[in-house]
Amino acid sequence: MMPRVPYPTGTVQVTLDDDGIPTYDIRENVAWDNIPFTPELEALARDCRAVCWGSLAQRNVVSRDTIGKFLDAMPSDKGVLKIFDINLRQNFYTKEVISESVKRCNVLKINDEELVVIGRLFGYPGLVTY
Repeated sequence: MMPRVPYPTGTVQVTLDDDGIPTYDIRENVAWDNIPFTPELEALARDCRAVCWGSLAQRNVVSRDTIGKFLDAMPSDKGVLKIFDINLRQNFYTKEVISESVKRCNVLKINDEELVVIGRLFGYPGLVTY
C-alpha cells in the first residue's frame, strides 16, 4: 500500500540519563519524512474509520501535506476516530502544526510533560505545574 521512496529507513538513538529520562536523536530526511499522497492512500482514507498521527511525522512538508490530504479524504460521519498523538521530540514541532492537528482531531493523546510544553507554547504557563 505504501510506495517505496528513495530515502533510508528512519532510526532513533535513545539515551537514558541517570534518572532514566530518555533523550532522542532522530535521524532526519528519512523515508517517513517523505511519504507521498498516492491514489492508493486516498482510497484507503475514504474507507478509513480510524487514524492516528503525530507531530513528529509532520516535521517535513511532504509527509505533513500527505497527512493533511489523508485526513481530508476520510469520511466525516460520526464514529470516525481521528487521534492526534502529540509526540514532542527535539525541535521537530511548531505551534502551527500543533494547532492545526488539534483542530483536526477528535481524540488527543498527550502526557503530563507535553501538556506543560503546550501550555507554555500557547501562552498558558500556569496550566500545569509540578
